Amino acid sequence: MIDKAGLVRVYAPLYNPATLMQTLALAKVVEGCHDSATRGVAGNYRENYDDYLWSILGPLSEFITRLPMTTISTEEASLEREIWPDDLIVRNVDSTIATTMFRDMGNLTGGLIKYLVEREQKVRADGPLESAGVGGTKIYHVDSWAVPGAKLLDERAQQFFRRSTGNATSVVDLSWANVYRAGDYILPHVHRRSTGSVVFVLTLGNQHDTDSAQGRFGITDARLPLCWHEDQVNQFAPCFPPLQAGSMICFPSSVLHFVTPYRGESKPRITISWNINAQLVAGRPGDEDATITTHSG
Repeated sequence: MIDKAGLVRVYAPLYNPATLMQTLALAKVVEGCHDSATRGVAGNYRENYDDYLWSILGPLSEFITRLPMTTISTEEASLEREIWPDDLIVRNVDSTIATTMFRDMGNLTGGLIKYLVEREQKVRADGPLESAGVGGTKIYHVDSWAVPGAKLLDERAQQFFRRSTGNATSVVDLSWANVYRAGDYILPHVHRRSTGSVVFVLTLGNQHDTDSAQGRFGITDARLPLCWHEDQVNQFAPCFPPLQAGSMICFPSSVLHFVTPYRGESKPRITISWNINAQLVAGRPGDEDATITTHSG
């Protein structure tokens, strides 16, 4: 058993207001806590956070010391206290498509870009991509990335899916980053194994002086009113939701979407994507695409 000071010092960065109820649920299952007691403790956690942690984790300390440790940076620990900030604004592009903007990722963006570029360079060192139309280099399984910010983004993407779809649960079928270099793009496509898709813009890379449509995420689906302009009958055109670094968009996986050719020369364009369902889907994404790497977990 470890003492209160030791447990709080080790686990305080991992247990925060955004995940308190999950911790509380674990304590209730293992220790059989009563609702009235737990409500009273939760109501006072802001006054004495250490006491709150100890009240939940103390009885479990012998069990917890046998769990593998998780390394987490100070920046990520503070950010994870708000998986879904109270002042976050969600805008509806369409009845089934929504966007939002996370403005608190600044301290983590540089590390994520560096990590993904390093992994991209290792992949490209093995040889050229099979096509410029596959969306650049793909780095799979966001939740397994050994870099601060990945866990936070994974939780935010799932939260966005649950809020957008009304589902109480979420299971990531596949997640990955696209690292685009000059000439890379993605042809119009859908995702057959998932209900919803989420894309986060890590960096737009270089802007182009004369081509404002380069490297842009677009939707081209005749079923959606947003792709029909003015008279809603005769003028069909792709829609380009206004996305910038820090933006996240959630849309049905069945919606036809694409990315225009990126023309940046010195910097990469990087996005992170998730395909999500309310429940686990049988099989594996790799069964349909042999290029998808196996999850390390």
